Amino acid sequence: MRLTRHAAEQQQRRGIDHARLDLVIAFGDEHKATGHATMYRVGRRELRFLRADCPEPLWRRYRDWLNKTVPVVSDRGDVLTSMNRFRRIYRRK
Repeated sequence: MRLTRHAAEQQQRRGIDHARLDLVIAFGDEHKATGHATMYRVGRRELRFLRADCPEPLWRRYRDWLNKTVPVVSDRGDVLTSMNRFRRIYRRK
């Protein structure tokens, strides 16, 4: 996973570390974002599966923030930005 300069700055500013991004991208659901990008979100359903597959120290550290972290990834696999979600993200059709 490669970060753009913008993604690295936003990640540092928002206090999101690489391990949390990796978990969300690995276990999250894909949702189409604007352009040729994809958002990854971990929902309640995925949290149950993630607890079984994730090592216990990582689970204890990130369990409260996994469903609130949303990385946006380009079609080439570069992380464009990441955000902490506090409200519902509405999908446009």
